[in-house]
Amino acid sequence: MRALIRPGLYVPSYYRAVEHIAEKLIKIREKQEVYA
Repeated sequence: MRALIRPGLYVPSYYRAVEHIAEKLIKIREKQEVYA
């Protein structure tokens, strides 16, 4: 319900989480390429 009431706070935090996960995946891929 909070997401519907205050999208201004919910959406930015959601995108931050997505960016954080994307950065982790990129780092993991880089490590795999190094060890491959």
